[in-house]
Amino acid sequence: MGTALTGFYVIHESLPRILRAPSSLILAPIAIVDGCCHAAGLPGIYDKPVAVFLVNCLFVAALCKIVLLFRNRP
Repeated sequence: MGTALTGFYVIHESLPRILRAPSSLILAPIAIVDGCCHAAGLPGIYDKPVAVFLVNCLFVAALCKIVLLFRNRP
């Protein structure tokens, strides 16, 4: 899933602006991390495929954990 999201990121960035807007919510974790980097005075993660891949993998792991928590509720 992290690989699929990273692939989507690469495709998404090459689309025209009008097509990027509706699909940008899928890439929200990347924007959040990049914004936090900017606020902390660190270089952003855009155009860094390894960093984007790691953020996507962490996001998917957190999302799976949340789904499992709700799914296993008594």
